[in-house]
Amino acid sequence: MKKVLSVVLCIIMALSVFTIVPIGASASENFTFNPEAAIQFAKEHCEIDAERFPNNKARCTQKGVAGEWLCAEFVYKCLVAGGYKKTTNYNEKVPYTLGLDMLANGALRINCKKRVNQSIYMSDFDSKLSKGDVIIILYTNNPSGSNGQGHALIYSGDTDNSGRIKVYGHNNRKQNETYVTSAKTCSIYALHLMNDTYEDLGDNFYATITNKNNGKPIENQNDNVVLGSNEPSERHVWKFYRNGDGSYNIVTDIIGRRWI
Repeated sequence: MKKVLSVVLCIIMALSVFTIVPIGASASENFTFNPEAAIQFAKEHCEIDAERFPNNKARCTQKGVAGEWLCAEFVYKCLVAGGYKKTTNYNEKVPYTLGLDMLANGALRINCKKRVNQSIYMSDFDSKLSKGDVIIILYTNNPSGSNGQGHALIYSGDTDNSGRIKVYGHNNRKQNETYVTSAKTCSIYALHLMNDTYEDLGDNFYATITNKNNGKPIENQNDNVVLGSNEPSERHVWKFYRNGDGSYNIVTDIIGRRWI
């Protein structure tokens, strides 16, 4: 009988030590995003920037070298320091199109409840923000943000005692500081990069699930989920069924050596 093991597997996979390799499809050349490295770059850059221009937060330098980075370009440099790789031809200097590239890279979008002239709190994102998440702000005079009007920030991972998030950003340098939206703000959302990006594999596909630390596959052993041996086996193969909310049920389709 077909045994659904989605709950157990989702708990296991949430530990972030497993990788999914689709059957019959080559794995994409994934990058691993390190938010600590991204924020360290932001911190070091802003420290240099503040030392060079202590009284001019609007002046932004290329890590201490004469020249300027726009807001989205600065955030993009932080992402690259964390291992990020562009996959589209979208302009990384524009907040809206930087966001599009991140979405193409499998980033998760988190909507914000704030609009105009307000501080941004962690609770505005339902407390779902993580260090290194990118915040995109679009303006009423150009809601799509396609002509570049908007703003981009990167979340430092910190909040103040009132729960307001702290960010790094250009222009009008933000150095692990809180942020107040402007009167022209029309929408705000955050983009969260998974540690491993992924391809859209469709509604149904077969895959193996392997422990990254020891290379051993997960297998179905008498309707129990266990780490198997490296000997090839049908018990290592799982079928993924996409749900309406984008999550997957993971099912074993093998009885003995027979597909059902």
